[in-house]
Amino acid sequence: MAAGDARQPDPPSRPPPSVSARDVLRALSDVRRKGAWALLQDLETAEPDLAEFVMEEISAMHHTLLDSGARPRIVRRLQRQVQSLVLVCVGVLTPRRDAGERGSDTGWAHDSAPRPDPPERN
Repeated sequence: MAAGDARQPDPPSRPPPSVSARDVLRALSDVRRKGAWALLQDLETAEPDLAEFVMEEISAMHHTLLDSGARPRIVRRLQRQVQSLVLVCVGVLTPRRDAGERGSDTGWAHDSAPRPDPPERN
């Protein structure tokens, strides 16, 4: 490639989605309702490279905090907070399954339609 022949990055095919408070609260509700582990497994199915990176970084953070002398209870709490933060961020920026607002029927994020409450356990 010649010196003056620099390639320009491809423009994004669509504008980045705008995130509302409702989107954030819905994603946070999913994390609390389904649990971080279940959502990480869903993410691993949909986006294996991203899930691998997230899990490796959270694991490294866990070890770094333990090595710092922080109490294990504090380390576990911080790990849960970071997992929640990451899953909410990924959840609101991932296209919805319902081909609705964000224009795609792929992705692992929450559906826009409300789900029925799970049956109560006796």
